[in-house]
Amino acid sequence: MDSQFTLLGEKIDAVYYLLKDRPPCNCGLIEPLIPWLSRQEVMDHLKISNTTYYEWRKKGILQPIQSHGEDRYTPCQINEVVLGLGYRKRLRPKK
Repeated sequence: MDSQFTLLGEKIDAVYYLLKDRPPCNCGLIEPLIPWLSRQEVMDHLKISNTTYYEWRKKGILQPIQSHGEDRYTPCQINEVVLGLGYRKRLRPKK
């Protein structure tokens, strides 16, 4: 039984070392400089008001990753919102 736990521990360590340096965003649209964006950073980037932010939360357009006192988002999630809604052409990447 101990050898099975040892083997499991080795596999978990291998997966951890494989994934620990990967960024949370792999959409390829931007280079994630900030791993998590706050509510205010998202509002500033999308140029939306507080009211619009909460409306988009209710509609499910914005879905925070973790809500431990503060909503957090990955840059990839925000890019999907911009591209998915066709929102504000000036924010869309140039082709």
